[in-house]
Amino acid sequence: MVLVTPMFAHLKKKYPQCIIHVLCTENNHPIIYNDPRIDKVFNYKNKICYLIKLFIHMRSENYDYWIDSKDHYSLTGYVLATFSNAKQKIGFNNKNNKPFTISISSEKENHELHLVERNIKALYSLGINHYDSLRPAICLDISIIESIKSKYKNYFSKIVVVNISAGNKSRYWNNHDWIKLIRSITKHQLNIFMIFNPSDKFLAQDIFNACVDVILFNSENIRDVIALISLAKLVISPDTSIIHIASAFNIPIIAFYPNIEWNYKKFHPLSDKYITMQPERGECIKSITAESTLERINSFIESII
Repeated sequence: MVLVTPMFAHLKKKYPQCIIHVLCTENNHPIIYNDPRIDKVFNYKNKICYLIKLFIHMRSENYDYWIDSKDHYSLTGYVLATFSNAKQKIGFNNKNNKPFTISISSEKENHELHLVERNIKALYSLGINHYDSLRPAICLDISIIESIKSKYKNYFSKIVVVNISAGNKSRYWNNHDWIKLIRSITKHQLNIFMIFNPSDKFLAQDIFNACVDVILFNSENIRDVIALISLAKLVISPDTSIIHIASAFNIPIIAFYPNIEWNYKKFHPLSDKYITMQPERGECIKSITAESTLERINSFIESII
């Protein structure tokens, strides 16, 4: 969802009076919660009774355009587009399934492009083919920011957010390497906030026990994390969702990526300043040692703090 947000910004810039409805999962909804560019959000649940009600409701909207920016075949996308009664349907048609009236280019054709560029290409037929920035456009909740400032008022300068969690096991770094990294960068007099998935609380606690200067940030939801990241001077993460959130606010990034060319092209950071750490080969970042990264990391921090 983070990398779809530029579409909303470009649509509103080109067509200020347009009405935007979004269909997304409950997990993605907080990313666009209270976004003034979006008029209505439908939560997608893979349950038959719910889907029937959803289809009936969405058909009653009589949309002018139905836009699905995925550049590959999706059964869910095919079914949704088929049931939609929009006047025009924009999306990817393969040779066997053509539910869309306006077809977009394929993943093969887009292989050199970042996912944001691929998404925006779905808007070309609407006259949106020039853009100043690819960075995500996330709206902040000011009340959450003020709450964080109040709670952590003694730690408010030189905030560095370290995220230890990831969506894939291959993107988890060794705890002992996190400890070495954090101990090394504390010499820069930083306030280090560690964020993590609830399922990784024991990993976070182990790192916290070994690094007394770390602040464990127990967030209630992703909106808390977004607010914290917007206040940071630096974000360190092996997970691209956090990297993309940091890019939305042009926060400098130290990113850990698998050594997979197509993956990096599609999901690389979009902040002006960033460095990436990759293993010599493959997708598992555990082969990256802290010792091999510390000189680059500390030099980068010195250049931005």
